[in-house]
Amino acid sequence: MGVGAHLLLVVHEFHDLLASPFRGTDIAATRAAIEPHLEETDGRECGLTGTWRDAGV
Repeated sequence: MGVGAHLLLVVHEFHDLLASPFRGTDIAATRAAIEPHLEETDGRECGLTGTWRDAGV
C-alpha cells in the first residue's frame, strides 16, 4: 500500500475475530455488502475501548 491508498477496515462484532482489511477493488464490493445493514446500528454505542482488551487478550 502506498501513500494515499484507500483501506477499508472492518471490525467484527465478535472479539475472537481479527479486523479485516480490504484494499483496491475489494473495497467497493465490501461496502456494498455492509451499507444495507448500517441502519441496524442506529442508536447503538461502540463497545470498543481502544485498548488491548478489545482484542480479547
